[in-house]
Amino acid sequence: MLKRLIENEIEIYLQGKDYKTFYIWGPRRSGKTTLLKQISEKLGVPIFNFDFSSDYEKFVPDRSLLEKIVATHKIILIDEVQNHPQATVVLKILYDEFKIKVIATGSSELKQKGKEFDTQAGRFTDHYCLPLSITEIKENS
Repeated sequence: MLKRLIENEIEIYLQGKDYKTFYIWGPRRSGKTTLLKQISEKLGVPIFNFDFSSDYEKFVPDRSLLEKIVATHKIILIDEVQNHPQATVVLKILYDEFKIKVIATGSSELKQKGKEFDTQAGRFTDHYCLPLSITEIKENS
């Protein structure tokens, strides 16, 4: 498996005390889902894939539902977050009320989704997973 530069940023986030949503943006086939799978396997937590309505329907602003998610997950991993921009309200609540780490990937920025997007001001960080860089190719040779 190739080591990606963004893995250092992810490790710092996982080890740190920061609970801001850690967004990973990037084009299709750049390795975002692979990174989530690695984290999932390492930590023994599932991935919520917002391509499936059964996954994104769990993320509604309902305290009892969110308490159940937080009680059973030490970290929340979300793939394809751009498919459910309304979830940004829930991600804001998870930060404000529950202080749980969330890593979410998307192929396009949610900010372009319009009125459903909550800005989450001060509650997230943006990171990018782009196709392999020259540095990554050299480091993996």
